Amino acid sequence: MPLRKVGQIRPREDASPVTPEEPAPQRQREDDLIDLTSSDEELDEALSQIPLARPNDGLTDQQRDVVRAAKAPDDIPPGGEIIRVTAAAGTGKTTTLEHVARRLLQDLGHRKVTYLVFNKAAQAEAQNRLHGNVVCRTLHAQAYRLMSFDEENGNGKVSLKPEEEMPKYVLETFRNDINRFYERVPKDLVKYNARRRCAFFIWKTVVRFMQSADDEIEGFEHWRFGKCYYPAVLHAKGSPGAKEKRLPNEPEEKEATKFYCKCAERLWRKMRVDFNGTGLSECGFWTYDGVMKQVQLEDCEVPTRTILVDESQDCTPCQITWIEDKRARGKQIFFVGDSAQTIYSFRGAKSMHLAGMNGITRDFQLTNSFRFGPNIAAVANTILFGKMNSPQGHTFTHYSVVGGNPNPGTVSRSSEDVTEAIETLLARAREEGEKEPSVTLLAWKNVSLIVAALKYLSAKEDARIAIYGNDAGGRGGKKETWAKACKEVELIFKMYQEPDVQHEMPYYEFLDDKGRYEHFTYAEFKSVVDARELGKYNVHVGLIEAYGSATMTKVKAFKERVLRAKVDPARCDVILSTVNQAKGAEWSNVLVLDDLATLAAFNADADGLNRKRGHRPTKPAPFAEFQWKEYGDDFNLWYLWYVACTRAKRRLAVPAAYFDVEESFEEARRVATNEGVEEEEVEAEEFVEVEEVRALPEPWRSAQRPAVTSLTFIPPRQFAAKRGLYTAKQVARIHALGVEKDRFLSRGL
Repeated sequence: MPLRKVGQIRPREDASPVTPEEPAPQRQREDDLIDLTSSDEELDEALSQIPLARPNDGLTDQQRDVVRAAKAPDDIPPGGEIIRVTAAAGTGKTTTLEHVARRLLQDLGHRKVTYLVFNKAAQAEAQNRLHGNVVCRTLHAQAYRLMSFDEENGNGKVSLKPEEEMPKYVLETFRNDINRFYERVPKDLVKYNARRRCAFFIWKTVVRFMQSADDEIEGFEHWRFGKCYYPAVLHAKGSPGAKEKRLPNEPEEKEATKFYCKCAERLWRKMRVDFNGTGLSECGFWTYDGVMKQVQLEDCEVPTRTILVDESQDCTPCQITWIEDKRARGKQIFFVGDSAQTIYSFRGAKSMHLAGMNGITRDFQLTNSFRFGPNIAAVANTILFGKMNSPQGHTFTHYSVVGGNPNPGTVSRSSEDVTEAIETLLARAREEGEKEPSVTLLAWKNVSLIVAALKYLSAKEDARIAIYGNDAGGRGGKKETWAKACKEVELIFKMYQEPDVQHEMPYYEFLDDKGRYEHFTYAEFKSVVDARELGKYNVHVGLIEAYGSATMTKVKAFKERVLRAKVDPARCDVILSTVNQAKGAEWSNVLVLDDLATLAAFNADADGLNRKRGHRPTKPAPFAEFQWKEYGDDFNLWYLWYVACTRAKRRLAVPAAYFDVEESFEEARRVATNEGVEEEEVEAEEFVEVEEVRALPEPWRSAQRPAVTSLTFIPPRQFAAKRGLYTAKQVARIHALGVEKDRFLSRGL
């Protein structure tokens, strides 16, 4: 049998041509060649026996499998390859990609490799670690480069338009259309806020399109579900979930969605930049997402034969589709990420896009975490188990993480007193030999961190508090953002003090169509911030809601003792960070604050779930499910739990909301078996006899169960206080779910 180069299965006359940037690989020496058949299985077997160029690289077997999947330019099939790598927290995905890039360049003959990341901080980190011939760019920067665009200045012919300015542009451009939209509404009710809301809905419908994988026809087909901005649909329906009430005689759903989609389509046509001609757009400006969408629609080429995409769970469908389509051009594409860590849904990223990707050639997992040991891994796996056994089960790739750090780590229930919780963690760290330890506070909301810091300062006057993103590393200017909020909150506090008086809001976001600043009462201001999605003002409102009449005193203390303090991050007591900002970071001691979503909520009415989905149940399900919504504002909060808890390396303190899960399962077991329940307290129809529990079918494996969806919400917390909410069968199903959870933690998937 003739000798062939490793991975070269057969000669190909139709092989994709090598680009000018990718010359054919150098010929290998005769002793580097092995005898192979054309069988893919035998090829994989042979490749698995070949040591990498650096056998003492410190990689795990899972990492080496990923590195071995890299191919030389001539070995990539004409139809290309997509390799998906699901990387759990702390499993060394960047190190793995570093070795993939090194193998491609030094061992397989590639001249250059494209490495795409989510943000500039990740780009800078990757560029410092990787070979000079690895082109590291953000996805947006790569798109702009292909369009001869500069990330800051565009092409010099059209200007960048910030997103917050777009509703005003839409209001001016579509003024006549909006007036016709409200022609049946009494004129005295059609004020600026109503017209601006209409313009906002048009703009957000365009944003939905730009972040989607839709083409220019499908993207605006108003009769299809999901093509119109969903809050606009809720508003047109007059739904209780709408943020503002629909005006009398305002167009209803069918008419309204058609209007928003048609206007959005016209707006998109105005925004398109003529890259191949004048370099102009009809509207005279460009937006980041607009250029990204054009690159996807025009299927712009990426010049290298191999593309590495890091943190791919944070990509929008538009970005994933653009890169995914390069497979057809004979490219090997590595999508690396974790669909269980998607925390940017507000930017269009959804875990299901990575989990449900089509055309995957090979699927790998990195599940051995170097960051933490088995005790912290058990917390992560409990949260993952909850996702698997909930309406979110189909939205991410299932796995269990292994705590590979030799230090097992400790997990404790945090005190409701944040000062006590911090001091307990610090004392434990000192007892275990850590010199000058600090505790990182993680929360969903900025205001939760500020309130916690002020509580700690009131008890510890000499406390040293650093801010992640400024004092303690990380990306972003959190200190500047908070300083601006503390400066602006005084005006909003005056609204709070005079609740019946309308006050002028002298900020750009509140200029009306005649160039005048709007006036609001405090209640009106809160409603407008919510309806217009002006999240930057949530800190202002949150501080006032937390402190009331003492707000300004607390704000002054925070400015003086945190924002203006010069803190050495190596000698601080506390570090403040939101969970979103902490993505990718790690600390020895982590305290998760109690502002995340409820975990211990269950739906045990499995038959009802099947009926709601239109299925005819063949037999009752033997277990319950976690009642976590598949869609809605709380969709991401389950992922925040996972991301927050997996930032800890040694010591993790979590609030009672986490321990409620285990305690609820234990209470379900106790109630289902009548253990410790006095005879006179038991109502026969509410509880399950021991024989019934034993007779339950063996719980199915989570991967075999069909996904179910429900909108029913059963209040969580202790069963003992709310037994009446659960029937005998429901309690038994919750107990069975707890048994399945224990099996998952002991065995994994």
